[in-house]
Amino acid sequence: TDYLIRGEYRIDDHLTVSLFAFGSDDLLDQSGALMGGATSDGSNTRVNYNFQRAIARIDWRLGPDSFIRLSGAIGRNGPSFGSRTAGQAQQQFDIESFELGLRLDASVPVQPWLRANFGIDAAANAFGIGITAPSPTGLGEYTRPVFDPILIQINARVARSTPAIYGEAVLDLAPVEISLGTRLELLRWGTLTDVAPDPRGVIRWRIVPELTVKAATGLFTQPPVAFQTIAQGGNPNLGPQRSWQTSAGVEADLPFDIDLEVNGFYSHMFDIARFSQQIVPGADGQPRREFFRADQEGRAYGLEVVLRRPVEEGCYGWISYTLSRSERLNPGGYWLPFG
Repeated sequence: TDYLIRGEYRIDDHLTVSLFAFGSDDLLDQSGALMGGATSDGSNTRVNYNFQRAIARIDWRLGPDSFIRLSGAIGRNGPSFGSRTAGQAQQQFDIESFELGLRLDASVPVQPWLRANFGIDAAANAFGIGITAPSPTGLGEYTRPVFDPILIQINARVARSTPAIYGEAVLDLAPVEISLGTRLELLRWGTLTDVAPDPRGVIRWRIVPELTVKAATGLFTQPPVAFQTIAQGGNPNLGPQRSWQTSAGVEADLPFDIDLEVNGFYSHMFDIARFSQQIVPGADGQPRREFFRADQEGRAYGLEVVLRRPVEEGCYGWISYTLSRSERLNPGGYWLPFG
């Protein structure tokens, strides 16, 4: 089930307020089906994903080429996964998160050929995590049989904040436009505090009014998955995942008010969190499993095609297709497919 509502009110020629709320609730509850169509009542998988978002925005137009925009967002996510198979242990993963975000953007002309875009944003997340799963064997113990596991229950809360500032210079050298900028983000969760500078650049060349060629490259940072940073069964000092993303493509204005975008992309990812059995000293000096370590490399590449047509102001209909491949670097030095 998907739902959304959008409203906008123009107070005067300079000030506009808008509200956009949307959400989804999807459930897959499936009894296990084995080969040949035979079913097993002892096998059951349940996957649920639901989220809700509300975004409010105030646009203040200072002049024909400058504006200030203030936006705030509040949301909730509630994914869960459960699996029960005959002869094996039950597994259940529930993660509920609440998020709050605030962003201030400004755009002002500096010269007829130069524009400055800058702003600040802050995001805070609170996660509630519930896990029921077979306990890993202790140090020096033999692996337990799957039909006689020891189940553990983990209930944890994780908080995360990521305030940031950004700045961008846009050079209009018609028919070429160049954007150069950077984002500086403070990352805080678990026992980690880190700063991530992310430089980025975009170049656009309008060959004719109906055709634009573009290319972009930049560094991007994202936090690890929340459950990977819990104290019990995770690594509170786990660092962020980073990626260098590059894309190139074309934009074309077609008849009947249809826009076509074709983009090829390549992303090289590093510091990806992976499961680790390594033994490290704990906070109390005693040996403990590390569980997760951020030292894996990956890459993804492909092609995306989008056809889009405006229905009314702020509302579009579109069709898109993406062909992509994702891989991870094996310790042996060769790439393996990842899905």
